[in-house]
Amino acid sequence: MRITNTSELMLKYQKAKAKLVEYGVKQEDYPNFQLNSNDLSFSTIYIISNYVEAIIDDDSEKIELFSEQLKLVSEYYDASIKSRDRNYYNEDFLMIGISAYLLSNDFGSATVLCSMLDDCKRRCGSQYILMSIYKYILLNKPLEKSESDFEEQIISDLRKYYKCKDINIEILMQKLSHYRIDVYNKGNALDVFYVDILIAVVMSIVDNSSRRLLPKYSGISLSIWKNYLEKNTSAKVLWPAQQMMGKNGLFYGKNAIVQLPTGVGKTKSIELIIRSAFLSQRASKVIIVAPLRSLCNEITNDMIDAFGDDVKVNQFSDVLQEDYEILSDDLFESSMNEIIISTPEKLRFVLCHDDEILDSMDLFIFDEAHMFDDNVRGVSYEFLMMEIRKRLNNDNQLILLSAVLSNSNEIKEWLLGNDGIVASNSEIKSTPKSIGFSSKDKTTYYYSETPNEYDYYIPKSISVEPLTLLPRERKPRFFPELDNPTDVAIYHAIRLCKNGGVAIYVNTTRSVRSVLKKFICIEQRGYDISNIQQVTDSEESIKLQKLMKIYYGEDHEFYKCAKYGVFPHYSNLPNGIKLCIEYAIRNKLISCLVCTTTLAQGVNLPIKYLFLTSVRTSQVTMQARNFQNLIGRTARAGMYTEGSIIFTDTKLYDKKDDNKQGGNYKWSECFDLFEASNSEPCNSSILRLVGNINANYQQHLKGKNFVEYICDNYLFDNYMEKIEMEIKESATKKEIKLMNFFFSELALRKELLESLESWLIYAFIADDNFNDNYYEKARQLAVDTLAYHLATEEERKLLLSVFEIVTTKIIENLNETELKLATKTNLSVDMYVRINKWIEENELLSNAISEDDLIILICNFLYKIKDINISIEQFIEVVESWVNGKSFYYINGETNISIDILETLCNSKISYDMSFLIGNIIDVLCEKEDSDDIIEILTQLQKKIKYGVNSQSAISICEIIFNDRLISLKIVEILNDINIKKDKIKVIIDSNKEAIKKMLIDYPSYFMYKLNLM
Repeated sequence: MRITNTSELMLKYQKAKAKLVEYGVKQEDYPNFQLNSNDLSFSTIYIISNYVEAIIDDDSEKIELFSEQLKLVSEYYDASIKSRDRNYYNEDFLMIGISAYLLSNDFGSATVLCSMLDDCKRRCGSQYILMSIYKYILLNKPLEKSESDFEEQIISDLRKYYKCKDINIEILMQKLSHYRIDVYNKGNALDVFYVDILIAVVMSIVDNSSRRLLPKYSGISLSIWKNYLEKNTSAKVLWPAQQMMGKNGLFYGKNAIVQLPTGVGKTKSIELIIRSAFLSQRASKVIIVAPLRSLCNEITNDMIDAFGDDVKVNQFSDVLQEDYEILSDDLFESSMNEIIISTPEKLRFVLCHDDEILDSMDLFIFDEAHMFDDNVRGVSYEFLMMEIRKRLNNDNQLILLSAVLSNSNEIKEWLLGNDGIVASNSEIKSTPKSIGFSSKDKTTYYYSETPNEYDYYIPKSISVEPLTLLPRERKPRFFPELDNPTDVAIYHAIRLCKNGGVAIYVNTTRSVRSVLKKFICIEQRGYDISNIQQVTDSEESIKLQKLMKIYYGEDHEFYKCAKYGVFPHYSNLPNGIKLCIEYAIRNKLISCLVCTTTLAQGVNLPIKYLFLTSVRTSQVTMQARNFQNLIGRTARAGMYTEGSIIFTDTKLYDKKDDNKQGGNYKWSECFDLFEASNSEPCNSSILRLVGNINANYQQHLKGKNFVEYICDNYLFDNYMEKIEMEIKESATKKEIKLMNFFFSELALRKELLESLESWLIYAFIADDNFNDNYYEKARQLAVDTLAYHLATEEERKLLLSVFEIVTTKIIENLNETELKLATKTNLSVDMYVRINKWIEENELLSNAISEDDLIILICNFLYKIKDINISIEQFIEVVESWVNGKSFYYINGETNISIDILETLCNSKISYDMSFLIGNIIDVLCEKEDSDDIIEILTQLQKKIKYGVNSQSAISICEIIFNDRLISLKIVEILNDINIKKDKIKVIIDSNKEAIKKMLIDYPSYFMYKLNLM
């Protein structure tokens, strides 16, 4: 039997019924389905019965035939449960759904359905055993005992198998065979149905078991794995992604680039790679590199949960200073295995100051490893990878993981050559996504495979209601306004949040606040948003509201929306608030976010619905790979069996056939974003230096012309001003709008060149075999880059010219002594010279300078080199308030600068840029005599600036306990000591734990969670 078009249509109807239930559509409003999808039960029972029979009989032909159809079975019973039209059969539907998912190796979806199984009445023995197995394998619950002695023998043998006891699988299978005969003889139809599934499932879980596969893939004996496998929390089976990695030798020490979709078991895979390395004694020091602090935090927590006290887990702070003394002291002597988590920027800093740290690492894991073309960060990322490659030997292992590295083979050839592989499998899919489009006809249309025909539609999925008018208003108001994507997104969030986590995506931070203001507006006008409040933990909502209050005040939209259960998520949100929100939604204490692309940056949150208000920014469509990373955050494996992506701009659907105004183009463009084959290749930021600058189809600056200009002008001060002037003078009135684009691209290229300078300075001195031929060294570095590997022949010549002129600038401005001193600074030539001059002019080494005076001096310095859109007097006042631990609300009251501007200023210009500048100043001072005193003051100031706190104790709390500036200050008040160092803070907090808990009880649960982890 093969699946027919009729079967496919019936499955779509069943999914439509489930979606109608999600929307809460009344049955009388259901569409008139052409077929009765309930009839598909017969076909699906036939499919799974024949499949398990083929497994038992080892009939490869039938296995191949029916395995292709298991997906229909699992999705049908999943949808049947959700459609709630045959509740009497829910238990069987769940069992069949779990079975079909598990037998097709979709362990994540099987886990979701298994978590819905209640303790049920014993209907037949085989079903009981099967249910117990599912809960054990998928939920880590104990294998339950059976009333039947023979059934208990089977369960006992399985228990022994997974506890690594001596057990003969053939004897177990013989017992199951005898059990099957006994069941068949008794003739209970239900028991007969389930006993075949039971045997096939046992064969499957044994075949996929960690006990069998981990020793095989790692080359490590079962006796060594036993200690791990006996734990209740161990992986009982390996998911397809983990098996793929095992088959490709990653548990055996093979270098690899891993390209897999999001949500397929990556975290467990990383854990198993590390365990294999530790158990084989190939590694004792592991470093995991992730691009964002929030992702580093999550990985750190995951590693602590996985390894407990058996392994030392150490997360570098992201302050660019030598605050990793703990490694210097015992990294090389310690016998304890260690996992280090770092951002690329911090690792680069460590490399420049103590490259022996890298030499001591055995295993390098780069998560979200598609950073090579991430503007200025990409330059550092590429050179960092080159440095690690240079250090690799037969005893090291390097692994890069990414869901969106479409040209992974090219990157593998460059980075690993013949010493590594690309580990990928196109058959491994992330959790399915339904794609919905809102229409002004108040219907949502769902598509899957083609933009030409929808699968099903949900009528009356939008209901427009009048809003209460405020005093003096006369014009009627309605919600949602159907041509407003934000309104439609908010409406869907309110209506669907009862089914799982929801996220409204907007393309700018400003839009986050606009959405929250709209929530406030409609609530004040009488619109019912209680659905969100009903799925929000009221106590947690109050706690989050209190945290918002001390940061933003009671009049701010963040405070007001916290009451409703609606929360923001974007890059400049204070770190403590972001962590609290992520913890709350991960633990299902809240369910509604309004977010930007930060959602796409690797953090695992239980989002079921993603409402897209737009996929464009400034008329430019989002990159396909960024889009795919964004939607990959929905329906994480093991959390949901399906995610929903809903486009809330009704014009997108309603004008899909419009050829005149481009509606059809936007429609086609939208579907192209979903195609993995359309994901842009990961390029090189260095290669961007020689690429064309294209403003539109007519206006562009050729890469060749830009490089020629650089070669002629790079040695002059303000070399970019001349080319900017030429662009201004040549631009017509119509082209004025394009100038800003060109200027931003030129500014980026200037930053890329400066980053290239700093790396060449490091490379010239760090190479022990360097023979003082700078141009030869620069040429070799250029040839070794990913940029050169990806470039055309013409681009390669241009790259060599760029490296040559940058080298000329370095050797003409820095003598050999200065070059050695500049190596640790991560600075361009101009910035190194400028900082030296600034130190001399301000007599930092000869005068005793207070911290307050230093703040003023550094503020003036930063003001000259960064674009800061307030007066210098205001800027100094903001910095002083920030360092003294004042909230945005307080600073706003003192300066009258808007909270929006303050948030960006404090989190970007001050916490990041100023902290980075102070780190650069410290690096320059380190090579000067009599600098210890000023360095000590600057080192303390740098961390105060970074965290926005006023004492060493608060710094220690931010680095060791949790990073929230305002809560850390409250804890310092309890401790009544402002000078507690990092190595003492845990002990002192522990002795004051009850008082701290009493304070923290009023604030979000994340803080108590971190305190208890201490």
